[in-house]
Amino acid sequence: MSIAGYTNGLHQLDGGCFAYLQPYGGWGWSNAGLIVGDGQSLLVDTLFDLDLTAAMLDAMGSATAAAPVDTVVNTHANGDHCYGNAEVTRRRPDVSIVASVATAHEMTDVPPVANLAELFAGSPVMAVGDPNQSIYGWRGASAANLDQFATLFRADARYALS
Repeated sequence: MSIAGYTNGLHQLDGGCFAYLQPYGGWGWSNAGLIVGDGQSLLVDTLFDLDLTAAMLDAMGSATAAAPVDTVVNTHANGDHCYGNAEVTRRRPDVSIVASVATAHEMTDVPPVANLAELFAGSPVMAVGDPNQSIYGWRGASAANLDQFATLFRADARYALS
């Protein structure tokens, strides 16, 4: 079993196992796994945002038509592995999302912007956010994280656009 070329998209491996690859290699580009069984499928990780996850789920459509995804396993709380969860639950509200206790704690209690603060520590950062369009619309996260951004990054200035 081998993948002929590291190309973007869904690749069938063997025995109902698939890999969804994003070979771009930059920050936020991750891969995901799919295990298709009799009447149900398990998705290992979602992608960095709702649009990427939607494209992945669409690509998985023929593989999951008779075996819908009923479980998502988040391997860890980095955004490129769980920020797409809301797209899965939008399509299937009854889906189960499974994670370790530590991962679930980080996903619910550590604002995503705090993770960015660690990543960009000491670097100049500019952010643009719209509190009415938050990708963190699941698990109790809030657009209030935008307000924390200035504090975490010790902002020199903040401008509201209208």
